[in-house]
Amino acid sequence: MSVPKRYKFIGEDNRFLKNVKYTLSEVARTADLHEKTIVSRMQFKCDKVITDNDIRPTTCNFFGGRNRASIPISKPVKPPERLSSKWLKRKLVVSNI
Repeated sequence: MSVPKRYKFIGEDNRFLKNVKYTLSEVARTADLHEKTIVSRMQFKCDKVITDNDIRPTTCNFFGGRNRASIPISKPVKPPERLSSKWLKRKLVVSNI
């Protein structure tokens, strides 16, 4: 079994102790982020340190993160669209010939 990698924190966030090493799952739990988000942010870094930029909140909810869900924005309905919608909602008349 492999030993989890540890990354040194060098940021200013008060949830973490400076110059202490953390695993990515510990960072994700403490920063209230999805673990996959942290892994994606850290995988191509040459230096194995965590900064404040790495633990910033997410802007979208791809992996079921803990941030607010986006609110759908409805476009205003124009009069021709309203009329079309009205007629499309009607049932078709079928005659028994």
